[in-house]
Amino acid sequence: MKNSKLLNSKLTLLSSVIMASLYGLSFNTLAEQADSKVISVTQADGSELNIRRWGDEFSHGWETEDGFSVIKNEKTGLWYFAQADNDGELVSSKTRVKKGESKRESSKLLRRGGKAKQRIDQRRKQAHNKNAFSRANIDGDDAVSGGYASSLSKTTISGTINVPIMLLNFADTNSSNSRNNFNDFLFSDSKGLTAYYDEVSYGKLTIQGGSSGVIDWVELPESHQFYGKNNSAGYDANIGVMIGDALDIADANVDFSQYADENNDCAVDLIAFVYQGNGEHQAVGASNDIWAHKYSMYYLESEGDGDGKYETNDACPSDNSKNMIINDYFVAPELSTAGGRANVGTFAHEFGHVFGLPDLYDTNGSTDGANAGGGDWTLMASGSKTGPTRDGESPAHISAWGKYMLGWIDPIKVNGTDLSDFELRESANNAEAILFENPSNENEYFIVENKNQRGFDAYTPGTGLLVWHIDDDIAAPGSNFQTQGNVNTVSCDLGYQDCSNYHNGVSVVSADYYYDMEHDYNDGDEHDTFGSDGDGGSSEYGSSKDLDTEFASNSEVNSNWWDNSTSDFSMSNISAKGNTMTLDLGEGGSGGGTTPPTGDDLVLENGSNETISASAGESVVASIEVPVDASNLVIDIVHNSGGDADLYVNYGSVSDSNSADCFLNTGSSTEVCDEGEFGATKAGTYFVTVKGYSGKSFDDVTLSASYDSDDGGTGGGTAETSYDVGVASGKYQHFEIQVPTGASSVTIDLDKNGGSAMLLVKQGSEASAREYDERDTSGNNITLNNPASGTWFIAIRGRNSGVSNGTLTVLIE
Repeated sequence: MKNSKLLNSKLTLLSSVIMASLYGLSFNTLAEQADSKVISVTQADGSELNIRRWGDEFSHGWETEDGFSVIKNEKTGLWYFAQADNDGELVSSKTRVKKGESKRESSKLLRRGGKAKQRIDQRRKQAHNKNAFSRANIDGDDAVSGGYASSLSKTTISGTINVPIMLLNFADTNSSNSRNNFNDFLFSDSKGLTAYYDEVSYGKLTIQGGSSGVIDWVELPESHQFYGKNNSAGYDANIGVMIGDALDIADANVDFSQYADENNDCAVDLIAFVYQGNGEHQAVGASNDIWAHKYSMYYLESEGDGDGKYETNDACPSDNSKNMIINDYFVAPELSTAGGRANVGTFAHEFGHVFGLPDLYDTNGSTDGANAGGGDWTLMASGSKTGPTRDGESPAHISAWGKYMLGWIDPIKVNGTDLSDFELRESANNAEAILFENPSNENEYFIVENKNQRGFDAYTPGTGLLVWHIDDDIAAPGSNFQTQGNVNTVSCDLGYQDCSNYHNGVSVVSADYYYDMEHDYNDGDEHDTFGSDGDGGSSEYGSSKDLDTEFASNSEVNSNWWDNSTSDFSMSNISAKGNTMTLDLGEGGSGGGTTPPTGDDLVLENGSNETISASAGESVVASIEVPVDASNLVIDIVHNSGGDADLYVNYGSVSDSNSADCFLNTGSSTEVCDEGEFGATKAGTYFVTVKGYSGKSFDDVTLSASYDSDDGGTGGGTAETSYDVGVASGKYQHFEIQVPTGASSVTIDLDKNGGSAMLLVKQGSEASAREYDERDTSGNNITLNNPASGTWFIAIRGRNSGVSNGTLTVLIE
């Protein structure tokens, strides 16, 4: 079926993007980074030049080895230094590029500016207006909808995702690889797409091609030149036409209803096209080759390319009155740089964008220099190209930050920790990391992983503890699950060594203090990581200082926050680099140990709410007897004021280890153990242990227990709980409550004690000013009538003067 213009009601983009840290998404640069390999080209006069590509699909070009932008005159075959026209577009100057002759200094690091850059930035924004992850969380069309996403860090991309992948051959070319070759490689090979995401998600995600697998080569009606040529802005001119032509041919034989449509909006979440030959982004690519990228048919049409969204012949499973729509896509080349079948790197990178991750290389394209961003340490930067021939055969893992964003790791929060010999296993096979959060700004934190060149990580620059410094105001997906566009664009002047205060969104802390990636000196090396390696410092630079065994506020490579305030995050006595590394956290003292629990100090009943506390090294042990036919047992703790306590629940015996049926040490104000953690409720005795994080003391913690009785009620009648409230203007205080089956109402009252706040409530995920089911802007009262059972989240957002010494009261009837 041809593209239906009736389906393409033009929606107006929001003029500004609401930015929020881990609670939503902004816009993204969605393209494959240029292959920066230096190549030798022969000019028409026989002279040779060494040049390399810069940029990505949205803005790219060529430059000499020393960074002077150059342009080829296609008619004469000669190269000239670039200059900017009145719109900021790069055009050829009259100065020839010749070896050994003077340079045109104004061409140094010259990039597009002015109106040209504005067009580039707009395209970047549109490139990831929706991704598969956003589609699963937000209703609406290409314009930003009224719904907003909940905390990304608490959502997991998981399960099996079926994605159509179609092979495209031009009218005047011949493909080199069979459909079976691609199908086996992507979905069955140990170095393919399915294998990559199975490894980096620790088995949580499976990508498949549906019952059809890879869709066999579609013979397009037009030439390679027609589809691949660039328009005046430097973009591929007829990609929308190409995709429309391909779908016209394939629609009759492909059932598009079998593919992922996570939010049931009758649109395939993504389709991938593999085009014959090489890509323009590759070192061997030509200007009429297609640059690998992700975009949408909707926006291509708005730029004069194609007919917009494509309506297929296949009925939508969630609404048979509609047919499935094709809109979001990405394209990638058939061949690797070496000329064989393409490797997995580009595919894995583009799928990272599908899931909402931003590019972590320098996407700015301006004249302030360049930086390598996350470099070879992550798939979303140059790590998409790692492998034995640096052609993407074994792309690096997604960074610990990216895995945290996608819910594939749950880092151990170590604020306030004082431990010796803390163990951290390598991250290729173990979903482990540690996180230290800025108590004054939850959007800034350090996240640490142990890299050890295993699995797909085999060709990363080195081994050891890799420390990421994160600012989610810059990096995290924004309010409508759109991906940020310029995360790592701040560069450091080559030759100026101290780049520690150069503030990017997802930064590698350089253990050797040289910040090579910020200088764009390299894409990462073995000296970026922490861990004793016996060289007494950085052998690469002949340094006599051994900087990589300590990371603290007073060390030369310091752990200060971006505003240069002291963080108190300390890693010391870091072991040799290896599969399992040890380190001292805090000041390196022992945690003091905890007194082993020996019995039930406190007997709980259905509906109990007990205030508990414990000194350092001590714990509180309780038990609850659960009768026959009881269900939905819920045991939780709420931190009302001081300290950080951990919750352990175990059936039949006392346990204060991570082998307990439920073990929670998330560091949040509320920790809840329920059937999702320990399985179906059983008759008998459940033992509860509450102890301070790392053996520290805690005070004013509410321990609650409830279950549904045989008659379907709570068995506890009316339950009322009060919480202390203190929240500054513009900040949030979060609470979590369990509503039992059969509850008739929940009344939430806020005594602001003369302050000012907004009250918000949401079922199933954290509430915010953008994501709520019920809201009282005056912050007084919310009543839920006949509420659904399960977890409800309450948020108090401070306004004006905020709230001090307030009280939140929750009455469940």
